[in-house]
Amino acid sequence: MSNNDDLRNTQEIFGDLFGGLASLGARGVDGLVMARALARLLIRKGVLEKDEFIATMKEIVQEERERDDTTTFLIETYEQIRKRLED
Repeated sequence: MSNNDDLRNTQEIFGDLFGGLASLGARGVDGLVMARALARLLIRKGVLEKDEFIATMKEIVQEERERDDTTTFLIETYEQIRKRLED
């Protein structure tokens, strides 16, 4: 397996993690802190590039918004995330 395969798998894992955090409510805060810490460490260690990470977050937000089971709360949350990522 090449490093690019590993990186893509890591990005997919983060996408799934961030995609699910919004639905966790108060417990999501713990997950958010852990996810941010993990992302920061992977970027610092050169496993992820910040631009790739942000691009992947944008992709995940768009995919989640298009799901059939997305609630109004989640759509609004994803829209806020998308706007923050554009700034």
